[in-house]
Amino acid sequence: MAIRRLEHSGRAGRAMLFHGRTKLVCLAPEGAEALAAGTAAGEGVLQELFGAMGAEQLVDLDQLLDALRAGMPGAARPAAT
Repeated sequence: MAIRRLEHSGRAGRAMLFHGRTKLVCLAPEGAEALAAGTAAGEGVLQELFGAMGAEQLVDLDQLLDALRAGMPGAARPAAT
């Protein structure tokens, strides 16, 4: 349903692959622009929230969040990048 909405808005398209059994979804230029704008906005929010923190404070925060995640059933730490 979400992909159909993206197609109708001109932000994505589909291509058939492998004898019509698989569909490839691609962002259209308008979709790529919207994704870039959303990513930039999210990064701006993170910078506003955490930008004043030093490296040591960010390490402490990361360790505290790890401890919280460890106490949540079914929650796993995301893979390091």
